[in-house]
Amino acid sequence: MNWIEQTGHSFGIQAIFSELPELNSVLIHEVILHGDGPSISVRLDLNEFPTSPPQKWIDRKVNTVQITLMLLCVEDLSVRGWGIDNVGDITIQSLDDGLRFHFKSQAAEIECGMQLIELVDISGYMNSMRT
Repeated sequence: MNWIEQTGHSFGIQAIFSELPELNSVLIHEVILHGDGPSISVRLDLNEFPTSPPQKWIDRKVNTVQITLMLLCVEDLSVRGWGIDNVGDITIQSLDDGLRFHFKSQAAEIECGMQLIELVDISGYMNSMRT
């Protein structure tokens, strides 16, 4: 099972990607801990770009897809390290009693259990660091 099958509200990403992107070599911009739920939002850049992006992205010369994942009913959170270039791999594992989120880069590692994960935002922007 891939990560998108475990994610609610995934129709937006499925509409622009013919082959669903992996969560390898993603850049995490921010992680926000929310007291309600408790929940965590993770905003990141995907490493892949769709072959058929929306026309408005073409018009704006967008070259990077950014998504926000919301981890819901979080428990057993562990955060080790952080840096300015948090590029690493995310895995989302299905367990008998929920899901497990794991991010690992050279600078940081984030891990937690959760009950649900939702894709709450998808957008595109021009990343001047990419050609």
